[in-house]
Amino acid sequence: LARGWRSVLCADVFVFHAGSASFGAERDVLIAHADAVLRSRYPEYFDEVRAFILQDRLSHLRRGVEIDLARRRRITAAPIDVLPAANSAAVMSYRASKTEPVMADVRGRPVQLHVVHDLGGGIERWCKDFGRADAARVNLVLKPFCRGHAAGEGLMLFASSGDDEPLQFWSFTQPFAATVTHHPEYARVIRDIVRDYHVDAVLVSSLIGHSLDVLRAGPPTVLIAHDYFPLCPAINLYYDGVCQSCDGARVADCVEHNPDFNSFPLLTPAERIEVRRSLLDLIERRAVTLVVPCRVVWQHLVSLFPSLSHASWVAIPHGTDQRLKPVPSSAARGSQRKLRVVVLGVLSVNKGVRLVAEILQPLTDFADVFLVGAQEVGEMFSGYPGVSVIPRYSVDELQSILDRIRPDVGLLLSIWPETFSYTLSELMQAAVPPIATNVGAFGERIRDGETGFLVVPDAQAILDAMYQDKKVER
Repeated sequence: LARGWRSVLCADVFVFHAGSASFGAERDVLIAHADAVLRSRYPEYFDEVRAFILQDRLSHLRRGVEIDLARRRRITAAPIDVLPAANSAAVMSYRASKTEPVMADVRGRPVQLHVVHDLGGGIERWCKDFGRADAARVNLVLKPFCRGHAAGEGLMLFASSGDDEPLQFWSFTQPFAATVTHHPEYARVIRDIVRDYHVDAVLVSSLIGHSLDVLRAGPPTVLIAHDYFPLCPAINLYYDGVCQSCDGARVADCVEHNPDFNSFPLLTPAERIEVRRSLLDLIERRAVTLVVPCRVVWQHLVSLFPSLSHASWVAIPHGTDQRLKPVPSSAARGSQRKLRVVVLGVLSVNKGVRLVAEILQPLTDFADVFLVGAQEVGEMFSGYPGVSVIPRYSVDELQSILDRIRPDVGLLLSIWPETFSYTLSELMQAAVPPIATNVGAFGERIRDGETGFLVVPDAQAILDAMYQDKKVER
């Protein structure tokens, strides 16, 4: 600024950032060095950035984009017999003169409302699997609308989990950062959906982008713990290790010093505590039943919040489609043949990407490594000797991918306590022995030495297990 430089925003230009493509394996080191330089030369820099985000001076520009997107998404009125098949399944029709939906429940099926986030991942897969398996009910899907820093800028209602176009769209005049105890606009939308679509039950898979009002909507409601949010505002129950406590002081410290697990910088410590207190009250009063995919999830929650010990809960493992068949084992290994290792699923900090980076060089001395489904982070390892990267895969493609690789073992290196893990299910279905960190659902679902191997989340321990596996025929 002293030299006359200006920051100029081009509001009509869209720039796509591929992520992690420029600096490869040096990325984390460079970021740490740059942060140190910035803090030394410009100690006020990070406070100014946070202040800029909080002021949100660009909100009017995003609002214009939101309005245009809403116009494009609006479904035009059509008689029930010409609606797309997915919408016909939800048996909805529209009055030509109104945007209000009218229920035409010609099949007499019960209606369930699935409340999810819009971030993909395991929740999206679970919701799609549920919808495919449950032909006896109408399964509507409610997602948050977000185009800025706030997760709760509006809502989108879909006829099914596979639909791209919503049945209805709402934009809030007062967005919220991540979740709130009460939001008048949100409460009105939920009330109208329950009434107009004759909702019989509500299944909440995520409260990201949603208000706790959805838990007070009226119909029987279950909260499915795909992760630990918002009881754990950091989502993954991780701050310098798996969390053993989480009082108000630790929450505030986590906000300031746990950047890898702070997805909602606009959500203040006080707001996090308020939401948690309200949710605990609902669960303790048994106004909501908690569903956990593995018992260890409940054990973690009760250890942190003993008041939950008398709450209503049930453990129901996620269903799987069982489409994968055992992968043919490799030829006799011999002392000279390299181990074939598959690292299945998204790579991120919570999924153990730093452990992968730490073990990769010694591991590739005796193993060929295949990163399957690593997404953008896989670019960090593209071109690394002994490493093959397949950024993405669908369930339908995974069988042929694994058949080509013929892995001897699969690595699952999450540092957070997973609540279930679809990737573990896929390895088990394909008869690929997993070596997994002994945290969360891995420790419950794997019988160490029988159905897989459990290790502490430490680079040397993982390598020791891999050395041992090299001596054992699959």
